[in-house]
Amino acid sequence: MPYLVAVSLPQHRHNPNKACGPDNIPVSLLKITAVAMLPILCCLFNMSLSHGSVPAIWRKANITPIHKDEDPSLPANYRPVSLLCILSKVLERCVVNRCFPHISRSLYHLQYGFRPGRLLILQLVTEKELFCYCFLQIVQNCVITEIGL
Repeated sequence: MPYLVAVSLPQHRHNPNKACGPDNIPVSLLKITAVAMLPILCCLFNMSLSHGSVPAIWRKANITPIHKDEDPSLPANYRPVSLLCILSKVLERCVVNRCFPHISRSLYHLQYGFRPGRLLILQLVTEKELFCYCFLQIVQNCVITEIGL
């Protein structure tokens, strides 16, 4: 069977101190056993992609409330965080790495969200500059019209 996904765990920078997902596989275990696990995970991921399905446990998440601020007795001061299975995250990253070079050619050049190396703040600066330029053009046209040029 041809390899659809080449897995390289060491380049995935998952925080080993984060809580496990529903599968209870800690990131630290994957980091320690990465070399031995690569062929097994590659086979598992390729089989999953070939069949168009993932293990049911990968579609589940542990939802944990995280306190935002102020009064901890109020539910509104918490936000939900989904703890996902680490293997599903690794598979997702492999698919994104494989697909993104092809998809990125079709994206609008001013698309900043969900693109590596493109920060939202840069888009805001670009939009502000565009707004200022358009505003100045309108003001200049109004001044020229008032003067009668």
